[in-house]
Amino acid sequence: MYRDSYPVTPDAHLIRRRGLEVFCMDTVHKYRSNFKMVHPNHVWATLEDGEFLIKIGAMGFDSDDARFYPTGAGLLMFGCVDTIAQEYPAYLLDYQDISAPGSRWVDRLTSSGGEWSGNLFDFFFAVSDKLTFNLPRPFSLKGLFRVDDTPLHKAVREALLNTLVNADYSASRGVVVRKNQNGFIFENPGNFRISIKEAMGGGISDPRNIILFKMFMLIGLGERAGSGIPAIVDGWEKAYGERPVWTDSHNPDRTTLTLHCRNFDDVLFRKDTDEADSNIKSVGNSGANQSVNSETVGNSEAKPLVNSKTVGNSDVKPSVNSETVSIDLTENKVYRNQQKIISYLSRHGLSSSSEISEALSISATQIRHYLKQFINEGKIEAIGTYRDRRYRLIPD
Repeated sequence: MYRDSYPVTPDAHLIRRRGLEVFCMDTVHKYRSNFKMVHPNHVWATLEDGEFLIKIGAMGFDSDDARFYPTGAGLLMFGCVDTIAQEYPAYLLDYQDISAPGSRWVDRLTSSGGEWSGNLFDFFFAVSDKLTFNLPRPFSLKGLFRVDDTPLHKAVREALLNTLVNADYSASRGVVVRKNQNGFIFENPGNFRISIKEAMGGGISDPRNIILFKMFMLIGLGERAGSGIPAIVDGWEKAYGERPVWTDSHNPDRTTLTLHCRNFDDVLFRKDTDEADSNIKSVGNSGANQSVNSETVGNSEAKPLVNSKTVGNSDVKPSVNSETVSIDLTENKVYRNQQKIISYLSRHGLSSSSEISEALSISATQIRHYLKQFINEGKIEAIGTYRDRRYRLIPD
């Protein structure tokens, strides 16, 4: 039987008397877009939605009446929060940004808000962006594209993923993720299924919700063969010099992961000058190699570079140092915006221009301009009519 193809795991149980109506199909389609990006030629990519959900374990076979029903994993990953709560009454996903002194929080996202689906897939991508958007990013290029992923970013994403796939969604108090002045805290109901020492040693993988874990792995998320926790430890320790700390508490059972850093605020943010420091000999998509005078580079909001020796007072127009060529800051900003859009679409899949604009804080007019450019360059494609148009990356 199909259900026998998965090990016994809490998220394998069937939600009987329910069908495809429990799924938020917008979320399913975003997942499928990510799946196609990772597996562009996979035979599952062309299946109908119902068949695809069966293949990935979101629906399972009941031999008693020879029908397929949603699994707990499928409901948690793709369901809407009201339907999820019917099966998991204590279900809660809660992200809190309390990094600003003197405020309760500066940003919050909860599954109970009713303004979004409330499922695990949408929560993961929304919170992953919130956790990592201002982590240090060394400037490096792979061809024309900036390489944004670092071991630190992978460590934080892995911590979030580890929290979600190991949570006991039948238990109380839900999943809570906090961003504070000293780092990040991840809490989930349920304790470690193996000892923390074994987990940190690597090579042993025993997630509580195996099907959920496999669903994330199918879209390129999650470390294999028990390497997830070592990746968290290595990524954080190399970046900040402190080891992550896991703690167990009981009555109710709960696991807490703390990624702590002394003076976290001082090292968290990096100015845009990281992208234009004095060691860069070529700049993004400017189309030319440009020599930069390290003594004259200010910040991303500075005026074009000038020879400070010729500047007398505010009435004297600065003369450009002929031995230096300034970075075109306007082009640099355009390039960063373009890469933000590419990065967003690679993570979220099929998205509208308004969704991209809101997520990246770039005006809708600019977003539409960039999207048109990408379409002309063959990098993305538009799906749907004008009012319902969505965009996605074209796989290489």
